[in-house]
Amino acid sequence: MCWRSFGGEDYNDDLARLKSLLGNLGCAIPPLYKQYSEVCEPGGVQFIDFGSDPDFNNCVDVWVLVDLTYLKANRYQRYIGVHLDAQKSA
Repeated sequence: MCWRSFGGEDYNDDLARLKSLLGNLGCAIPPLYKQYSEVCEPGGVQFIDFGSDPDFNNCVDVWVLVDLTYLKANRYQRYIGVHLDAQKSA
């Protein structure tokens, strides 16, 4: 499996393909990968690099870049707006 397996034009198609490929290996998409993928509008999240951590049972590490200007409105309110509202009230 390599990045060329994914077109990048259709998130749902790429996600279905990733699930299928991982399923063939007896694996599933890590929950945080899916959550990061869906926190922003298209183009707001990039998975820069992957590695495995031998000191942590060979867990896969991911370097994720999230452009907060692309946050979906409901996620912005949940993670950022609520704190701004609290500051205004204080």
